[in-house]
Amino acid sequence: MAEFLRKLSNENLYKLAKYTFKGAKPETKKAELIANIVSESKSRGITRMVAELKMDQLKEIVEKYSIDIGSHNASTKTVLRVKLADQMKEDEKFVEKLKTEHLTMLLNAFKENVESKNGNKLNYLVQDLALETGFGIFMEQFDTPYLLKLLKEGNIKGETSSKSKVIAAMIHNKDIEQAKSVKKEVEFSKKKKEIKKGVTYQDIFQHYYLTELVEYCEKNGLPKSGTKKEIKKGVTYQDIFQHYYLTELVEYCEKNGLPKSGTKKELIKKILASFNDEEKSSKKKAEKSNKKAPKRKSTSKRETEEESKEEEEGEGEEQEQEEEQTKPKKSKK
Repeated sequence: MAEFLRKLSNENLYKLAKYTFKGAKPETKKAELIANIVSESKSRGITRMVAELKMDQLKEIVEKYSIDIGSHNASTKTVLRVKLADQMKEDEKFVEKLKTEHLTMLLNAFKENVESKNGNKLNYLVQDLALETGFGIFMEQFDTPYLLKLLKEGNIKGETSSKSKVIAAMIHNKDIEQAKSVKKEVEFSKKKKEIKKGVTYQDIFQHYYLTELVEYCEKNGLPKSGTKKEIKKGVTYQDIFQHYYLTELVEYCEKNGLPKSGTKKELIKKILASFNDEEKSSKKKAEKSNKKAPKRKSTSKRETEEESKEEEEGEGEEQEQEEEQTKPKKSKK
């Protein structure tokens, strides 16, 4: 993985690192950018690995190695996960302290079949697995076309539309055909199955066109609208997370004057918060206009009073004119 990253230009390394490395600049040294990407990947991998442990396993490791949980509830799974993950991230030698049984526990929880009983070998396996898994999670936020461009720059050959295969090629620094996928390939039937109870998501995804699914929904009284929702007021966190890549969110933030640095989750929160801010500001404007409204009424009263005065004066002038007209005219001598 690090070997592959060293082949990339500073420009692309900066693009990868800037979302998690706040101090990253276009002129930051290559070694520093690579170190940050590796560190971030390892951190994410540890979090994911610990998340796979069961409650009794978490409790056993936390108690065995006297991990301080402070005033937090020791019977809460979330607390134990966070504290164990933090310990593994902050203390680089913590994994080396783990006994064979606990190293095996971590690997088995992550569905890795372990046969070796060699503590040193298991230690390296845990660290490698955390790094590879975390790197996969880190690169998942970028779209496949961009990742393929990186492969080309790193002189890795092969074509695929599978993001997991692209990431695996990066990790192992091998051509796509030679690299083993990070994730197991999803199984689906070779023949087109009827849409009914028992059919899987992959069966439908692999064998049905969008027009067929729309037709099926129409026949069965189901909503036939779907796909990507526009980012606007009312869109949910899940709608954005499921349908938008990080690069698209960065572009959206740039166009709409929002901060464009941060992870995918952070950018989504910023976008949703901007809608709330707009709503608050519109409410404040409405409140201000309501407060100003009574003052406008008072000015209108003054205007009506002035108008009534003018009318009275006008009436008086008309009366005077009538009186003058009714007076007998003096005869000329």
